[in-house]
Amino acid sequence: MKKLNFFLLGAMIFALTFSSCKKNDDESQPEMSSIENNSGNSDNPSNTEVTPDKFTITVKAVKTGLGETGIDENFQATDKLVVTWGTKGSVELGLISGAGTMTATFSGEVAENVNDQTLTAHLGSPITSTSTVGFTSLADAVKSNCYFVSDKSFAYSENIDPITLVNQNSYLHIKLADSQTKFDLEIDGNRFTFNTFTSGHEIWVVVPAGKNVKGNLISVGGKCFDAAIVNTIDRTDVVDLGSSKGVLWTLKNLGAETPNDYGYFYAWGGTRGYNSGSDDPYTGDENPLPSSNDAATIVLGAEYRMPTKDELQELENISQYPKEGDICSYEIDGVTFTTPYGSVYLPAAGGCYGGERNAAREYGFYWSSSLFYDESELQAYDFGFCIKAENDKYARVGNTSRSHGRSVRAVRYIN
Repeated sequence: MKKLNFFLLGAMIFALTFSSCKKNDDESQPEMSSIENNSGNSDNPSNTEVTPDKFTITVKAVKTGLGETGIDENFQATDKLVVTWGTKGSVELGLISGAGTMTATFSGEVAENVNDQTLTAHLGSPITSTSTVGFTSLADAVKSNCYFVSDKSFAYSENIDPITLVNQNSYLHIKLADSQTKFDLEIDGNRFTFNTFTSGHEIWVVVPAGKNVKGNLISVGGKCFDAAIVNTIDRTDVVDLGSSKGVLWTLKNLGAETPNDYGYFYAWGGTRGYNSGSDDPYTGDENPLPSSNDAATIVLGAEYRMPTKDELQELENISQYPKEGDICSYEIDGVTFTTPYGSVYLPAAGGCYGGERNAAREYGFYWSSSLFYDESELQAYDFGFCIKAENDKYARVGNTSRSHGRSVRAVRYIN
């Protein structure tokens, strides 16, 4: 009897153990099916969508400044950098470092690898003609109405060089007459009334780039007052390097369609651009070059001119005697000069000797407007750089024959 009871007890333990194992196996089945569905098993109607791989993209960006004392154009912690590629690719990157400075780093995740994509970037939203507003200081106008776009397309990599963001807005500087507290402006057919300002104040109006502006002033107290337009700053074609000479640099060579294009060659004082051949140089002794023989003034207008030797010397200083934040980047097709205020790219267009382009993608040569005195030959100062070999790289001011073909990069004054 004891043997039978022992036998029955053993059978019960075996049955319970078998039942428990059976139950555990059954409970694990749904998990197995779920894994199979994630692998693409279409037989199960509860197929779970696969989460795509994520790739982290990090971009360092530098803002251009306005060259005005006290202007706060620094990055804000809430800024978002929108990076786009192709026809539909887009991602919004958050600021991870650099708030309160002119250089910041942005990062975020994308659902595709962009290493083989050509990217562009912008910060903020475009200002339209229906959202133009006025401020009593340029600092407020800039801070509230910034729209920055990368100056050129760039290829993404983990070691990407900082990109330059160029301000795309224009700023109209108006000084109100005594007792005048409001005025009208017509921008591309849209009329805007600016009021509640204090008489005699200087007003900054943010104007969308490329818009036609007309003034139509309002009478105050039965009397019509004139508002004097002090200055118009168009930020779409220039960059501020913080020059002590008070100039802004244009973004592309004279005759070029884009910042990467070479543009035309010019003889010193010649106003006809050419890709091959030659032109007669200016043979007078006026220094700097007169505006009637300044190719930049002739092509772009009275506000533009060729840089002087001293202004080109500031580019050399970025290379040879850099201050904090100054960077001279020798690239495959040219050189980028960067300061805490902004950066400008000069392509290595070579020079023109004997009627032909020579040394493109190895050297760049740019005219100054300054005369070099040499009794044996008519010469002028120029700026040259070499990107050919690591130990041969340089960027400095020199002098050469006025008949040589050189590129021209114009500058512009902001008074």
